[in-house]
Amino acid sequence: MQNKSLDVQQGIKEVFSWGIDTYTSMYFYKVIPTDMNKDYVSILLDEIISKALINLDEKGSLNEALQLSISYLEDKSDILFLIIKHLIYLIKILKLHGLSFLEVSSKGIGVKCLIEKIQSNELIGAYCGEIYTPWLWHEKQDLIKNKNKNNILPDFYNIILERNKNDKDGYNILYVDPILRGGMSSRENHSCNPNCSTVTMISGGKYWICMYATSDIYKGQELTFDYNSVTESKKEYESSLCLCSLSQCHIFYLGWATSKKFGGHIEEIQTPIKRFAILLKSVKNSLLPPELIKYMTKYGFKENILENLPFWLKTWCGYITESIEEEENSLPSFLANLKKMYKEDSSSKFLTLGIIENRVQNLAITLNKIRHVLTLMQTEEPPIIILNDKEIFSEIWDIDIRGSICFQIYEMLNQEAIKSSENTKNNISESIEYLQSNLRNIKNSHSDYSIKIQNAKTFLQEWIINIKQFLRPEIIDVENFLKTIVLICQTRTFFIDNEKYKKVESCEIMLKNWEIGKEESVIEGNRLIIDPNDPSHSNINSHREYEPQYVWGQLHFWFKQNTPKPEILIKNDLKSYLQIPDMKSFIISKSEKRDRNTWSTNDYQANVMQEKK
Repeated sequence: MQNKSLDVQQGIKEVFSWGIDTYTSMYFYKVIPTDMNKDYVSILLDEIISKALINLDEKGSLNEALQLSISYLEDKSDILFLIIKHLIYLIKILKLHGLSFLEVSSKGIGVKCLIEKIQSNELIGAYCGEIYTPWLWHEKQDLIKNKNKNNILPDFYNIILERNKNDKDGYNILYVDPILRGGMSSRENHSCNPNCSTVTMISGGKYWICMYATSDIYKGQELTFDYNSVTESKKEYESSLCLCSLSQCHIFYLGWATSKKFGGHIEEIQTPIKRFAILLKSVKNSLLPPELIKYMTKYGFKENILENLPFWLKTWCGYITESIEEEENSLPSFLANLKKMYKEDSSSKFLTLGIIENRVQNLAITLNKIRHVLTLMQTEEPPIIILNDKEIFSEIWDIDIRGSICFQIYEMLNQEAIKSSENTKNNISESIEYLQSNLRNIKNSHSDYSIKIQNAKTFLQEWIINIKQFLRPEIIDVENFLKTIVLICQTRTFFIDNEKYKKVESCEIMLKNWEIGKEESVIEGNRLIIDPNDPSHSNINSHREYEPQYVWGQLHFWFKQNTPKPEILIKNDLKSYLQIPDMKSFIISKSEKRDRNTWSTNDYQANVMQEKK
């Protein structure tokens, strides 16, 4: 394969490259005389200026690019010549008034064609670099971002190597980082209408990422490909101004994963409560349903990814692939309704394909991360433990156990009684005694715990009807207090955090100073020079820490990979959907009404989920 691309490799060169953003090119359309056909500006951008920009020296300017563009014109009297002269004159006038907003911007290193022609479908070369498993790559990137917080936009040298889902052992991914040991294919810049593309192929029994020309490339033109990258950060997205200089430019070279187009539909398909339910079903199931195996096989989740995963995690993977298929089937119509430009045609289907590929990638990355962290924690158990009937009775209904829900109700009402009038105080005290007496009788009965729980639920729902008339809304948030009790009575499954999940630390990762912005990378002539063995590039050793709720957070936000601390994000959803509030939190303070979002929970407080009956 290397021999076939040898001639092409000798016919391309790394050079310093320049570009103009969409706002500058849009200005071109606005300033040309009204009697000129604006389609000529598109021709100027796509065929002439783009070529001039890759041939500028290291002190590039827009004026120089326009002057160079004139030399490419065979007819110095046509409209393109007049447009260029008009733009040159405009830049001169602007500079006389101290204005220089029409300028070129550096794209860093790019690749230029030196030979007469590279034919379409011709092999440019292999995309090579250091190989990282997903968990290690993301650990390194998280540490780099933490050490270099001033750099909003990271480098996009890396690329994902995907193992074909039809491989007998299934789909898998690795990250290829070419910054130290890459070839010229990795130095190509992004373009919204590229002339190259990467293809994953097998040669000599090995997987390769190869760069191919997708159209004829002529001498002096820049070689480009579409990064097809998506970010979850709005700051990164807004900072990724594209400099491809083409009329079809999409403005930004990154897609925004949380935009309505990319992320809106999954929030409808998988609401937070549905994601919690998937984890719960995965933990409860003792058999893997055959239909889930079908979905996993469809998307290539076989031995390559599933090896050494605990059973509950394989089951969880099955449910997620089921939801991916659901999203795939409904995405085209969702996109069509989202914006009229996305109709039920190839463009909508093409976008659907890209989104689903992104979902499959994120699921594979999540499983790799979870397997790594479970290994560090030395456990294969799930992040939650489902309580049995005896444990549920103790956590919820046993009024003699300090911290149980009924004990909290007892304490809260005692405080209410203290603040009430004598008559109301007596009524509440009688209700408290009635509550204690009946719950103790239920506890001391010889029934099974499942029957005890049912009896306690029945009693409590009848009891709150009587106690409601004595509660004062200026002291207790009566409505939400009673709703919470009803919710608890209707809940069938309770669970708690797995105490075996401890804070752990990953292996040591070595970072170079230039990777975290403390040292400039070296440009010698037109080539990026980084010697990995150069002792002058000092090292920084660091560790990645994982909190106990990291696994649960990563499972919950499986479709997001650039969140270094998913355990923080999940807390809001836990508070909103699962955690039972401390009953004392329904007491309204004297100064202001209680904020519903400030519910406190005991460390040992059970989590709760109401399943559909």
